[in-house]
Order: sequence, then C-alpha cells, then structure tokens
Amino acid sequence: MESTDIPQPPYEAALRSFADFTEENNQVLLLCMRSISNMQGLEKLTRVLNRDDESIEAAQQLEALAKREREGGFQLLIRHAVVAIWSALDASVPRFVAAYIQAFPDLLKGEAFTKVRLPAAALLASSETDVCGEIVLELERNSNATLKRGVGRFECLLDAVGLSRVIDDQQRRDLLELSQVRNLIVHKFGVVDARFATACPWLGLAIGDKLILSFDHYRRYHAAACLYVADIVKTSRLIRGATRHREL
Repeated sequence: MESTDIPQPPYEAALRSFADFTEENNQVLLLCMRSISNMQGLEKLTRVLNRDDESIEAAQQLEALAKREREGGFQLLIRHAVVAIWSALDASVPRFVAAYIQAFPDLLKGEAFTKVRLPAAALLASSETDVCGEIVLELERNSNATLKRGVGRFECLLDAVGLSRVIDDQQRRDLLELSQVRNLIVHKFGVVDARFATACPWLGLAIGDKLILSFDHYRRYHAAACLYVADIVKTSRLIRGATRHREL
C-alpha cells in the first residue's frame, strides 16, 4: 500500500489503518528491544551520582528486569507485538468489508446476503456506515466465521463481496500459526494445550510446553499479515478496474 498521488477509495481506509498501526507496533518493539539491550550500568551510575538508597535499589531492580528480558529473548515484548498484529487484522478486515459494501451496495444482491436478517435497531442506525457494519456482523454469524481457523474467518467475508483469490500455502500456514499463537498467549499464557499442538504440529511442541517466540517468529507473522492485506487491496483494485472497463 504505497502512497501515491492518486486518490485512494475510502473503503481502503481500514487497511491503511492496519498498515499504520502495524508499522508503529514494529517501531515500538524495535525501540524497546534496543533500549533494554542498552540498559546496563544504571546501578553503578546511580551510586556514582551519590543518590539515596531508594534510588539505588530502584536502579538495581530495573537493571535486573532488563537483564532477565534480554536473556529471555524479549518474550513479553514479542508476545505483546504478536497479539497486536492479529488483533489489528481481526479488526481491519471486517471494517474493510463493511466499507466495501457501502461503496458498492449492489453486492447485497449476492447469494451470501440472502440469509442476512438485521434487527430493527440496526435498521434505525444513525448512519449507513453503522448499517453496513451490522450487515457484516450478521454475515459473520451466518457463516460461523469466528469458528473458522486462521484467515478462514476473513475469507468467508471477502468471498461474499467477490474478493476471492488464491492464497499462498506458506502464507496461509503462517497466518494460521499467528492466530493460534495469539489465542495461546491470551487464553493460556503461552502454555501449549491439545488444541494448539494439533493445529500447529510443524512446531513440534507437546502439551504443557511453554511457547518461546523469537524475533524471527514475529518478523514472519508481520510479513504474512502485511502481504495478506496487500493482496486484498490489489484484488479489490483489479476487480473494480475490470468493472469500470466493462462499463465503459
């Protein structure tokens, strides 16, 4: 999603927000890792400056914490960053689909929407944006999107608006792994359970193992998520371009 002088369609806003958020997430992670790596000698400096015992003790604790995080491979930082990537993806794709429907309401004539039933409160929503958001929520419920693994939860929404495309097997697996890692961190504090071991057998982890993430894991998840979003943008532009060409 490179910036250009060509005006971008409003429905891409959710995906631009994803790009901005994940870039900030990446930069903050790198900044924190670098800062912690350089946090050595704080206690000695505090003593040299003849600070009080309370300041010296605080410096000792801070330096010890930085050492543990360094030697542990920055587990807490990387875990937070990984969870943030999936959360951003989970928020952005449904928002994109809702905005896409708003831009092209004829899509509602498609078969995927025949079972969509909105509550009366949704029909009285204050804006068209709110209504489209409710439509996507109902579409998710009808398709059991939240029960699907990995990007399957997003693909049923994208398929409904005609944005089907081939997903590389490695990318699909990386995103499945990302989703499972996110769930394990949030719900199991990173301790491998049967569901995770079954869903990601290629990781070779057994029930009860503690999940250890490296920066390479994070980098792989980050790349897979960004490529996935970029593919959605490219597909939507190709399809809308082809549609405009036929209309001409």
